[in-house]
Amino acid sequence: MFLLSPLFSCLLVLLCLPPSLPSSPPPSLPLPGGTLAITDNDPRSPVIQGLPKPIALLMKSTEPFSDEYFSLDMEAMLEEVGFEAVETVATDPRHRTILATKPRS
Repeated sequence: MFLLSPLFSCLLVLLCLPPSLPSSPPPSLPLPGGTLAITDNDPRSPVIQGLPKPIALLMKSTEPFSDEYFSLDMEAMLEEVGFEAVETVATDPRHRTILATKPRS
């Protein structure tokens, strides 16, 4: 018998949010036992780190909060607020997916 846990997915959103928003997910998302999946730019990606200055400036013009996002240790923040089994997987050369499970209790 399989028990499916709820999944809350966030795709290419966090990079666009202003830093004045809370630095952790809302406590009700996902449900206990569920998984949070965040896919966004990977600040540790050699491709992102090696962007030519004109391209990096163009990217920043469309994503004005990228500096704040790139300085946030998302995995540590998720662990600090109680998520377990935090794992980061390279989705492609520029993006990552962070998976984290919310404890049942």
